[in-house]
Amino acid sequence: MTMQEIITTVAIEAGIPPSVLMSRTRAPAVLEARDRIIAEARAKLPNYTLATIGLWFQDKSGRGMHHTSILAAVRRDETRQKNRCTNHPTQESILSDLRP
Repeated sequence: MTMQEIITTVAIEAGIPPSVLMSRTRAPAVLEARDRIIAEARAKLPNYTLATIGLWFQDKSGRGMHHTSILAAVRRDETRQKNRCTNHPTQESILSDLRP
């Protein structure tokens, strides 16, 4: 898998154009999808350092995201993924709520 494939896949899933995901836009949906790209890159591209991933998110001046920002994005995505898994009720808890 390549970085471009990760970007394209997340863009399709999020319904946001890749150009917007790679911009400095700070809209919540864009930030969440961008964090997902970064986390996927970290997981699926083991030869990419945090700084290398950051270079994919360059602004007009050519500066990429700082490696600490990349690490923070990975952690935010991990937290979101854990919360998605734990916030959904189990079948048993739903059934117990329905029982008299």
